[in-house]
Amino acid sequence: MAILSPPGFAQEQEEESILIESTITGDVDPSQAVTVEDLKIPVDQLELLVKPLSLEELQTEAAAWFLLLKDKAVEISTTEIAIKRENQII
Repeated sequence: MAILSPPGFAQEQEEESILIESTITGDVDPSQAVTVEDLKIPVDQLELLVKPLSLEELQTEAAAWFLLLKDKAVEISTTEIAIKRENQII
């Protein structure tokens, strides 16, 4: 199975990742985030939770969510690689 993406799609993703990372500045400790306690929180409720936060607190929350996203991406990639290797063996 081949997955095709439009030209420049990978570059767009890379630029978006750089943009996200560059908005998290200073010494941010993602372990201090409070909104990641409930990963199934509806977006509208999450919006209400972050509304009163300061810029520094928002950066902490963003860093924590970014790390969760990054970990999930690594998990999915690792699984896909394992499947491809199993398929090669078969």
